[in-house]
Amino acid sequence: MLQEQARHYLAREIHDGLAQKLAAITMNIDFIKRMVQTNPPAAVKELDKLGDLYRRANYDVRTLLGELKPTTLETRGLPVAVEELLERYRMQYPDIQFHLETKRVEGLTMPQGDKSTLYNVVQEAVNNAIKHAEPRNVWVRFEREGFRLSIAIQDDGKGFDVDEERKKALARGSHGLSNYQERAKQVMVGDKSGIAEVRSSPGKGSTVLITVPLEV
Repeated sequence: MLQEQARHYLAREIHDGLAQKLAAITMNIDFIKRMVQTNPPAAVKELDKLGDLYRRANYDVRTLLGELKPTTLETRGLPVAVEELLERYRMQYPDIQFHLETKRVEGLTMPQGDKSTLYNVVQEAVNNAIKHAEPRNVWVRFEREGFRLSIAIQDDGKGFDVDEERKKALARGSHGLSNYQERAKQVMVGDKSGIAEVRSSPGKGSTVLITVPLEV
């Protein structure tokens, strides 16, 4: 399921962003070829715009690669990788404040597969907040209590009716909010697995809470 979701995410991001920029670059090249014969100064200005469009497309590529396979996740751990993710969001969405808070996560270790799963959960929850909640702030909070790790992704956006959203997802035939639970369950230690909870109401923001077991 995670691989299928990753493919859908990649296809959507390429279609909505990168593909459109590349198409615009191709169109502008043809336009500039014609313009350079009749109005060279204007063609130079268009080349400057084309360079800017290329740089944005290149940024999109690097951002996608970083989101799909962040090297920091392997080398420095989950909280640091999430901080890098939020920094990219800060650059991309300057009107939204992104906050990371951590408690007792020093020396946190877990299998690489679990780190990747939780990173994807955080990424999906933050993306959903950005796209649907119209928030001013998004918080990601890590807290370790004994052999449990809790991750809360909270926003101060417009919120929604959780039960109603589940019904809509069921009618659409999509996983909807159950994606979080399915991913959390994949983090297992012995016979214990992770759990997910979504809390929201109209006008009061939303919180996705993930709690997973840690190895002794």
